[in-house]
Amino acid sequence: MNVLFTKELQRQLDEEGVPITAISLHPGSVATEGATTKPNTPWFINFYMKSFATPPLDGAFTTLFAATDAHVAAERDKYKGGYLVPFGQLKEPSVPARDPKLACTLWETSERVVKEVLVHPA
Repeated sequence: MNVLFTKELQRQLDEEGVPITAISLHPGSVATEGATTKPNTPWFINFYMKSFATPPLDGAFTTLFAATDAHVAAERDKYKGGYLVPFGQLKEPSVPARDPKLACTLWETSERVVKEVLVHPA
């Protein structure tokens, strides 16, 4: 859904002529404090996270790349609406995540739900 939402956001930004680059990304398995100290997490998940997952500083690389790397700005058409995986690599998302009609439906549904919540808060 994040990929779909980002693609629709980029489409709308482009339609309005707004020079912002929207990028979705997956940072990879990152051994954050939250990921390694959750109560009731099976021991093997904690073992994996502590032993094999990327340290937080390295896990931030893809996000920082998307936000700050000069290549992203210089090659905007290549990156806009794109999907990045570690470490700053473009990847083609799944077939459903590339569906523009599904992206539009998600956007419209999100707008409708948010409007309902704002009009009738719990």
